[in-house]
Amino acid sequence: MAQPERRLPRTPNSLIFDVRARETTGKKPKFVFTEAQEAEFDRHIAAHPAEATKYWDMDDLLRRLDLDGFKGIINMDYEDCHCMIVAKVKRKISTLRAFQARQRLPNPRPPPEQPLQHTPPQSPFNPGAEPEYERPRGEFIVGYNINIID
Repeated sequence: MAQPERRLPRTPNSLIFDVRARETTGKKPKFVFTEAQEAEFDRHIAAHPAEATKYWDMDDLLRRLDLDGFKGIINMDYEDCHCMIVAKVKRKISTLRAFQARQRLPNPRPPPEQPLQHTPPQSPFNPGAEPEYERPRGEFIVGYNINIID
């Protein structure tokens, strides 16, 4: 989406998604991107597939999204509008990358081919022997004068 060169600089009255820059907050406006802007995000993600480079060329992306030029304009939360915009654009990039990654992954739990079978625990000292907590019947327990009788 090639934007025409903007001749006038951004001011506190410039609009960010139909809200004046000075009236924006962390919750307002809701960033609802157009199809052309969504295509710019897709181009950016395709150009920067590595995790380490996903936020490179942010100034160029902001220019293509027509969200550049807000540096130094303070909003109602006393936050620089540029910082707020960058945070929301980064969140959008992360969300889209996560969504695309989920679309490429196979189902994490394929259906089991056989039903799971329970196997009894085995003694680590004598493989194949019964578990340690099961003692043979009719023997004395060492240290006690108790006879286990069936």
